[in-house]
Amino acid sequence: MKAKGAGENAYSVTRQAANRKMAFPGCMLIEVSKFNNSHEENAMQQFTARFKNIIQGVVSGFDRLLFRGSLRQLNHPHGMEVFLFLNGILFKDYEKYVKGVSQRLKQASVAPVLGQKLPVEYLRRGDMDKDLRARQIAAERGITSGDVCVLSATELAPTFEHQGTHMVIRKRPSLALYHYLIDPEFGWMFARIQTWFPFAIEVYVNGREWLARQMDQEKLSYIRQDNCFPWIEDYGRAQELLDEQLKVNWEARLSPFARRLNPLHQEIFAKFNTDYYWTVAQCEWATDIVFKPGALERLTPRFLEHGMLSFSSPDVMQFLGKKIRLDGRIPEGFDGELTTDFKRRRTGERIKHRLNGNSLKCYGKAHTRVGDLFRVETTTNRVEEFRAYRPKEGGPEEDLQWRQMRRGVADLHRRTEISQKANERYLDALSTVDDSTRLSELIRKLEKPCQCGKQRMRALHPFAAEDHALLKAVNRGEFALNGLRNRDLQALLFQPDTTLSPVEKRRRSAKISRQLRLLRAHGLIQKVPRTHRYQVTTRGRLIITAILTADRASIAQMSRIAA
Repeated sequence: MKAKGAGENAYSVTRQAANRKMAFPGCMLIEVSKFNNSHEENAMQQFTARFKNIIQGVVSGFDRLLFRGSLRQLNHPHGMEVFLFLNGILFKDYEKYVKGVSQRLKQASVAPVLGQKLPVEYLRRGDMDKDLRARQIAAERGITSGDVCVLSATELAPTFEHQGTHMVIRKRPSLALYHYLIDPEFGWMFARIQTWFPFAIEVYVNGREWLARQMDQEKLSYIRQDNCFPWIEDYGRAQELLDEQLKVNWEARLSPFARRLNPLHQEIFAKFNTDYYWTVAQCEWATDIVFKPGALERLTPRFLEHGMLSFSSPDVMQFLGKKIRLDGRIPEGFDGELTTDFKRRRTGERIKHRLNGNSLKCYGKAHTRVGDLFRVETTTNRVEEFRAYRPKEGGPEEDLQWRQMRRGVADLHRRTEISQKANERYLDALSTVDDSTRLSELIRKLEKPCQCGKQRMRALHPFAAEDHALLKAVNRGEFALNGLRNRDLQALLFQPDTTLSPVEKRRRSAKISRQLRLLRAHGLIQKVPRTHRYQVTTRGRLIITAILTADRASIAQMSRIAA
């Protein structure tokens, strides 16, 4: 779908207590608690109410966070010209100067890692998975905390170049250093620095990795798979810990990483006062719904099908907070791009909706013996699409208005509000999915061999002539009350013959006995205690009735249902 220029305990999600509302004004923060009869329902409560008997818990919070630190005074050529002037460096000597600075920066940056006798590796292949390589090093050396390694690579990045009488910005190959570490607070992470001016920095943090550290400190039990938790001892407390991540002073928390990456910062900029301005390049906000084990085997395909076939372009726009016309159509002035795609991955299937650089996706994240996890995730990369209630930058603090959202960490809290609302709207829409049992689900297990004690029984083939006749016979109304016997099925499945030999009678009886044993193995019939009679089970009645009904349906009838 593409639109261009057009556009056994049940749980629920409740609002936080009043004191937490005051701490996060206007933000929908969620926690998991027992279902209540409150009349105040938000979108996610509609979803959890629909599936309350199979939901074990819900949590929402950061997934992937990529911070970017930049020296704003060096974001333009004039700033570099001023820097060179203040340091008495001629434009023509820039290349020589920057090479020397870059070499000293690299040596100072990796010195603490080399001092611990940890690897510093240069990756010649640009497509090599740095995270995988760093994890291999950590596993080989048994590193569980602190520095892991430094990986370097030559990457194309914007830097400065002398051209005529001015400095200009050009993209050119420059060395980047990736410091991998296991932080006491954030857990597994990396920090990257470009070793040529303007020394751009990136810091990667994963919210779920961070949550694992928080739960370890709280001694809160959990089971983890990759970066999700299919079982948590206390979902309410886990949500509180995720909420605490919103209270971090990011500028104060990220600055030490900048000083560590470039120990020469104060020396280099002694005559040109500048410091890092922190923005959020990527923000993934995930809502995880944990279902009882096995529930998503049938629900995930339905959720994905519902998302692909039922959500229109205006629906996706509304999920991501965009306004549409009163008649439900896309505004005529919309000139962006909206796409929806379906992808099969090694870990499963997912659908993803993209709108002007931002996205919303859903997928089954984990299938374990303790729980199944379904994730809805909003990624905000292009925040110019949204608005924040804030003062004008550099203006009086009391001048609050709805203005264009900034990439800076100051607007990160508002960014999470928008992402949470998008997840809630999406789950609200998914709550209307048709999850009634389908014929294919009923017969799928029948068509596989099963075990009856130590004996392996063959698969049933409901629409094959012999097995179909057997199912039709055991489902007859006269057997509903008193059950059926071997002789009853013989009368229905064999032609009447008064001249049968004893051998043929035994052969027929043995065949019916095998068929009854087959039906019992598949759970379609059960033996009436202390008798030779059998009755169709409740599940068996449902399955057989569905099969016989489908067999009787005409093409015209099925076409009307499909329409």
